Amino acid sequence: MSKYSLLSILEGMSNAEFEAAKEQDRLEAHPDRDKIKQIQALLRNEKNIKEVRVDEEASNRIEGLLNMPMKRQFLNSFVNLYMDILKDNEVDSEDMINHLNKEMHNSISHLKSNDEMGDDEREDFYNDSDSIY
Repeated sequence: MSKYSLLSILEGMSNAEFEAAKEQDRLEAHPDRDKIKQIQALLRNEKNIKEVRVDEEASNRIEGLLNMPMKRQFLNSFVNLYMDILKDNEVDSEDMINHLNKEMHNSISHLKSNDEMGDDEREDFYNDSDSIY
C-alpha cells in the first residue's frame, strides 16, 4: 500500500472523531451500557441543564474514595427513580437533581463527622447496616 493511501485513510477521521469512536467502543463493552445510555439520553433531552462546577482535585480525590459498586448502585437507583417519575409526569432533570441533593443533605444533617465520633460510636455507625438514619 502506498503512503498516499495510508494518508487518505488517516485523513478520513479527525482526532475528535477517533476519540468519539474509541469512547463508543468502551461504552459498548461496559457492563452497565444500557443504564449509561439511558442517562446520556436524559441529558441530551434536557435543553437548559446548568453545568455544576466541582473542583477537579476534590472530585478526583472523592472518586478515588468511592466504593465503585455502591456508586453504580446509587446511579442505577437514581435512573430508576427518575424513569419512574417520568412515566406519569413531566419533570425537569435539573429540578429532580436539586430536590434529591436537598434530600441527601437533609438525610445526613444529623450525622456527626468521622472526627466528632468516638471509637465506639464510629464502630457502631459503620457496622449498622440496617439503616442510614
